Amino acid sequence: VDMGDFGIHFLAGMLRENAKLKTLKLTGNNVEHVSFQSLRSLITALKEKKTLKELFVADYVDEKAAKMVEVCRGEEELDLTGTDMTGFGVHFCLGLLHESSLQMKKLTLNKCKIEDNGAVSLAGALTHSRWLETLELAENEISDKGAKELAVSLRQNPTLKKLLLNDNKIGDDGAKSLADALTRHNTKLESLNLHGNPIGKIGAECLAETVKKSPKLNKFFVANDEALVRALKEDEEINLSGTKMAEFDVYFLAAMLKANCMVKKLRLFNNDIGNDGARADNNEHGNDGACDGAIALVEALRESNVGELFVAKHDAEKAELLAQVCRATAGSEKPTQENSMKEETNTGEFFAMADQVRGTISQQLSKITGDTGQKADKENEIKLDLNRTEDMGNFGVNFLAAILHKNLTLTELLLGKCSLNDEGARILAHAVKGNNRLRTLSLFSNDIGSDGAAHLATALCGNNELKELFLQQNKMGDEGAKEMAKALECNGTLELLWLGENGIGDGGAKSLADALKKNTPLLELSLYNNNIKDKGASDLAGALKKNRNLQTLKLDYNSIQKDGAKSLAEALERNGKLANLTLFNNNISDASSKKIKEAWGARVGELILPVGDD
Repeated sequence: VDMGDFGIHFLAGMLRENAKLKTLKLTGNNVEHVSFQSLRSLITALKEKKTLKELFVADYVDEKAAKMVEVCRGEEELDLTGTDMTGFGVHFCLGLLHESSLQMKKLTLNKCKIEDNGAVSLAGALTHSRWLETLELAENEISDKGAKELAVSLRQNPTLKKLLLNDNKIGDDGAKSLADALTRHNTKLESLNLHGNPIGKIGAECLAETVKKSPKLNKFFVANDEALVRALKEDEEINLSGTKMAEFDVYFLAAMLKANCMVKKLRLFNNDIGNDGARADNNEHGNDGACDGAIALVEALRESNVGELFVAKHDAEKAELLAQVCRATAGSEKPTQENSMKEETNTGEFFAMADQVRGTISQQLSKITGDTGQKADKENEIKLDLNRTEDMGNFGVNFLAAILHKNLTLTELLLGKCSLNDEGARILAHAVKGNNRLRTLSLFSNDIGSDGAAHLATALCGNNELKELFLQQNKMGDEGAKEMAKALECNGTLELLWLGENGIGDGGAKSLADALKKNTPLLELSLYNNNIKDKGASDLAGALKKNRNLQTLKLDYNSIQKDGAKSLAEALERNGKLANLTLFNNNISDASSKKIKEAWGARVGELILPVGDD
């Protein structure tokens, strides 16, 4: 009903006269015409009502109804988690805060569907409260408007020490207002939780600056870990693995790392960055791959004291190498017309520094080896070997993509057996597309299918530097081979492509053969252990008649028989450039092998044929 002030005052008077009342329900009342003065008269009457056992101001269980009565009589804590507190319920709680005779110190309203209007009303009550120390408003619908009003109330409230606002809808504007209130005013707040809000880089940096300056705020929740702020200021090793860090948390961490903190070892694997909006399709860096938070973190690590960085479950040597690679990344500022002369001058200095980093990293590289099939390392090239890294996850992939986005020296990235899927391939592909330094990318033995192959193919069409791509032991099939064939037609630099053990049949072989006919720069193609039969082998042979660049073709462990072998022999008679051909473990007879050997002639190179029965 719409009781209004008169109805509330009348009810308060009647309560004093009634000697039997045990349960009072006020749910669903209109609060538009109810003042805090009338609520205070009702609360005073309820406080004196000894027979009252249950008070319902919202739709909650009997246990909470009994607790509400106790609060009216002076209980210091009230927990209404999970209650729909829109309307009269939240208004009554505000009345409790206004009542100076009550000493409520903790009010918990998590998951109560409180929106901005409710937050604004709560903010007004906070300015009058002289006892409340903890206010929990987690998992509600509060956005920037409500956060700004709460920030205003913090400037005037003399008692609040802990404020939980995690998992709401607060953005940069709300975060900036809260940061301003904590920085410019002598608040008592010691603990603030904003985890799980869509706060971006600007808001996170403002809050980080506040944390640095505030002597009282020592529990700022990042990744739902209240101890992190203290650790960032005091500890040399921080473990944030499995803490479900989102974009805001990473931005905040990046800002704190720039503050010359003591952290030397940082563990970040198994987090959620990239899963829940952390990656935007058109982010501020124009990079559709790595999320902005990961890019900001890479930039911060460049200036930090971190010497060991774990983005997945790899060993300490690789953690050291990762940290060194981060320090070899470029700054975030882009050259402008005004400082173009300065940028030109600093370029030489940067590459001098990069050469020093190369020397340091090359010492680390000598200790790290991996079974990738790559050729010997070239002198002065930086290789990041993360082969066989467990649980790379979206965070690890995002971080590596951020390195590719910013790094000017990394030439080899080895990610074999890292459980990467199509999404991981997509993130890396966009980073590779914009990278002009990477020469070798190894993604062997992962879970990349045709969708991932399509993303990588798109990257190859926009990349003019990558020379070697290892994709063996994935799940691309004929569709994936078709996508890679498209890449070969438009890419002008790729020299080596390994597609062994991908379930490629005659259809995929034909697509690749059609691409080879256009005389791509490709020098080596490996298709071992697929499902290629005579038709596919004949198509590849037809390509060899026209292609004059390919030097190595690996077709071991397929199902090639007499007709396929005959086509290959005929192609060899017309192609004198092919230097290496492997056909081991196919169904080729001795007679067919002999024809291939005769067509091979006296050329220098490797010819491996099936071992016959004789």
